[in-house]
Amino acid sequence: AGFCGWCKKMLPYMDELAGQVPAEQADVIVAFMDGSSASLVNLEPVKAAKNIKIYFNAMGLMEEQGVGGFPTIMLFKDGKKVETWHGYSPEHVGNILETLKNLK
Repeated sequence: AGFCGWCKKMLPYMDELAGQVPAEQADVIVAFMDGSSASLVNLEPVKAAKNIKIYFNAMGLMEEQGVGGFPTIMLFKDGKKVETWHGYSPEHVGNILETLKNLK
């Protein structure tokens, strides 16, 4: 969410993470969902992101997945949720990469 300071801080790290995951491993590598239509669009980190897909007006999807706080990081494989991280710390990037390596 554009008002979420942690989301803004996380975006460059997640962009870097997305660049480390081979494209053949995922159709959508990293996606940010925003409940409103534009709260992320003017943020410099979003403009600079190269590897992230942004979904606007995603409130229905966020509710469906049980997103109740920001940031919430979810990892899916074959349409099934594998892992969820709440909040943010730079260690999440390493944890996500490690989880991706262990997925078969």
